[in-house]
Amino acid sequence: MTQKTFDVITVEFEGYKAKLEKFIEENPKKEPFLTTEINPDNVKEFIVVYGLNAGLYIKNDGELAGLFNGSDVSGIGKELVKKAVKRGADHLNCFDGFLVDYYSDLGFSEINRIEWDEDYAPDNWDYGKFGKPDVVMMEV
Repeated sequence: MTQKTFDVITVEFEGYKAKLEKFIEENPKKEPFLTTEINPDNVKEFIVVYGLNAGLYIKNDGELAGLFNGSDVSGIGKELVKKAVKRGADHLNCFDGFLVDYYSDLGFSEINRIEWDEDYAPDNWDYGKFGKPDVVMMEV
């Protein structure tokens, strides 16, 4: 079996936003897990996969954010994270659960966690399905 390679490119905010909006349209239940209010002035680089609906961004302070994979190609997210780390991403925040293991497998370690706070709950959060997870801070 041959490993596929993917063209990872830097785009302007509008290019990332268009892919993110398409992802949310096709996966509305994942919207609470994504940051959709993004200030491009706080972003060092928007990264997407050419020809596929997948991307993330790196904030000016090195925070990795906004990872999504709306393609049917498995493993794209992990490749994007690896590329982002090479480009300066060194920390992130995520909800406790699947994502902590996901990012741990990619070299991130938990450095802190914050208990769920109702005041910061994402819009349309499904408490019955997702509960009240901690927010976990991780770094490479």
